[in-house]
Amino acid sequence: AHRSGALRVHELVPEDLAVVVAGTTGVTRLLGRISGVQDGATFAGRVLWTRTWHLEEELGWRVLGAHISPL
Repeated sequence: AHRSGALRVHELVPEDLAVVVAGTTGVTRLLGRISGVQDGATFAGRVLWTRTWHLEEELGWRVLGAHISPL
């Protein structure tokens, strides 16, 4: 949605960030406030955003998966 332009984030205010790394795998968890427009409708709220990362020798850290949940 973000890449296509259907989702436009106007503000992302982090409240808490946790990072865990084990070898070539990492997980980030961001708690924060977000606002923007999705498919023409405005939104705002608190979210928990989790990403799973993999470290590739030639490319660096790459996102394997992401999840966002409203709170």
